[in-house]
Amino acid sequence: MANSTFAQNLKFLRKTYGLSQQKLAAKIGMKRNNIASYEAGIVEPRAVNYLKIADFFDISPSDLMQKDLAQAMMDSDALDSNGVQAEQLSKALQDFAHGTEDLQVIVEGFREFYRMRERNRRPVPHVDDFKNLLDIMEQLLTTNWLLLQQITDHSPH
Repeated sequence: MANSTFAQNLKFLRKTYGLSQQKLAAKIGMKRNNIASYEAGIVEPRAVNYLKIADFFDISPSDLMQKDLAQAMMDSDALDSNGVQAEQLSKALQDFAHGTEDLQVIVEGFREFYRMRERNRRPVPHVDDFKNLLDIMEQLLTTNWLLLQQITDHSPH
């Protein structure tokens, strides 16, 4: 039977990082079914997979298997406001910034595709859907950049 503390911790960390089971699995070279089985406590990972997961979340394997991480996060005595929490927030912000940069490249590619099709007088299939998608992505991109700007403007230097 799988380590229930590990199963709870894996799910807690995955959700804390805002990852789906599929995205986590892709990032650490596993299949979604593995992550789902670990979280459900159906199977226990092999040692190498414990290590991959611990390394990805930058946590010791023993803490991952034995410590109630959700409780530790809620326990104000267990948190160093200038240490671990700040590092996790910094990493999350960096990941968000990188994702926003990736979205910028995608939006630019979509825009160029649309312009190219218009220049060549070749209609874009489902043009209304395409325009709506492009509008949504541009709004999301603008919101992300504004959010990043506000965070960096108000962070201590």
